[in-house]
Amino acid sequence: MTTSGHPTAPYDPSSTAEHVQEIRRVHRQHADIVRHINDLAERLESVSGPTREGQGHFDVAGRLGRLQEEIAQHFADEERVGFVPKALKRAPQLSERASRIISQHDLLRLGLAHAIDTLGLEHSSWEDVRRDFESFTVALREHERRENELINEAMLDDLGGGG
Repeated sequence: MTTSGHPTAPYDPSSTAEHVQEIRRVHRQHADIVRHINDLAERLESVSGPTREGQGHFDVAGRLGRLQEEIAQHFADEERVGFVPKALKRAPQLSERASRIISQHDLLRLGLAHAIDTLGLEHSSWEDVRRDFESFTVALREHERRENELINEAMLDDLGGGG
């Protein structure tokens, strides 16, 4: 109760300025990740020579490592900020889909790790690295599309326009 005798609303972090800043930060991370993926895809198209040594190897390995760190941080922040959990509060009927989407984070991390591992294999080629990286990026784009679709559907249901 407030001093005026009216009940206080439960604390909702989604309405705080801090939470809004967190959401903006996650969106900026996503934009940075997309830019780094595009830059890395370009670099992979131009690199040649051995995959386990030389400037191409060290440049690509460094970029992949940084992307791996960015992805890990982005997923951790996304899970902490709670886009999907907040959507589920509005549309609990979407919980099974949301669980599948969240569980994809581990698979996506593994997909990127596989591309990094391919870079270090003795008999791998740049074509192998490009293929594995492309598989990762296709899976990430599909994941993001499904995540956005789920959030939009939950918000539409909350507004009374959905299903």
